Amino acid sequence: MRVILHIGSNKTGTTALQKTFSKNYDALYGAGILYPVAGRGSSIRQIGLRAALTPPDIALSGYASRVGAGIGREEYAKTFIEEFDRELSEFSGDTVILSDESLFIYAASQPFHAISQFLRERFSKLTVVCYLRRPDEYLQSEYSQHIKVGGRQTVRKRITQMTSDALYEEKLYLARDHLDDRPVIRCYDKARFKNGNIIDDFADAAGIVFPDLETPGMKNRSLSNDGIRILRTLNRQYGRDRPEILRRLTEKFLCDGPRFHLKLGARKRIFESVKDEHQRILDAFFEGDESSLYRIEDMLEPRQVAATDPNLHKRVTNLIIALHDQMSEESFRGMLMKEDLSKSDHP
Repeated sequence: MRVILHIGSNKTGTTALQKTFSKNYDALYGAGILYPVAGRGSSIRQIGLRAALTPPDIALSGYASRVGAGIGREEYAKTFIEEFDRELSEFSGDTVILSDESLFIYAASQPFHAISQFLRERFSKLTVVCYLRRPDEYLQSEYSQHIKVGGRQTVRKRITQMTSDALYEEKLYLARDHLDDRPVIRCYDKARFKNGNIIDDFADAAGIVFPDLETPGMKNRSLSNDGIRILRTLNRQYGRDRPEILRRLTEKFLCDGPRFHLKLGARKRIFESVKDEHQRILDAFFEGDESSLYRIEDMLEPRQVAATDPNLHKRVTNLIIALHDQMSEESFRGMLMKEDLSKSDHP
């Protein structure tokens, strides 16, 4: 039996893959492919894998730190292993898929070593699959997510922080040295996906033949250029106390319109930060062949960035704050629900 360990990276269609695997559990199972329930809990990814197998003397970061909070890490690890082994014992197929992008985000030698040992005791073959996104496109998407979750940094500060260390290199070395000495690394580029979609491309990367799968709808929409500016201003206004309803309001009404794109100056700074790392990755994993990944020179191509009214976001932000202050939370939610119903009546 073989196991496919999908480690991300983040912002490379991981949610689409995980939702598809979760929604099509029965179809995959019938085709001899298991997407284990163990470690998922109420999630769509095996976040419990890292939570259970990271040595207890190492602090967990991200969502994994919340796993097993009620029973303690050692008890959770015991429960996870029992549930995982029970699923395997009842499974007669030949392929298991595990997916969690936090493995890449929080890559570290000791957790990777423990996960590798755990999996190799149970499977005859371990294959790591990892997608990489061109750095400017990754950081552009990451910045949008930063603002959605309450971040307040400017684009320049965020990029400086995110590129202060290697973006991908060290994490790939850790995966190679502790998990799979020949990880399958793919470029996250919709134009290059097999059959134009991430599901078929993943199957090709992992050497799997999927049955017909139902693809769930994706709701993770990007903020528009104005949406970024407005929500960032709201974040600065409210700080950690920003009402969640304001994020939902901004996403609902400000995802349409000109998309947020990094300006050329920002992309030039990213290029200078990653160009040497990029070459080392090509040499280490692709025998120097850039055609198998992406051309970082492409991030220097001129791109038209939509002009915005410099005062628009201030006026809209002030309006949103005034509305929220004058209306009860219940009324505010009702306004959003009414908008949803009106849209459903007029497709």
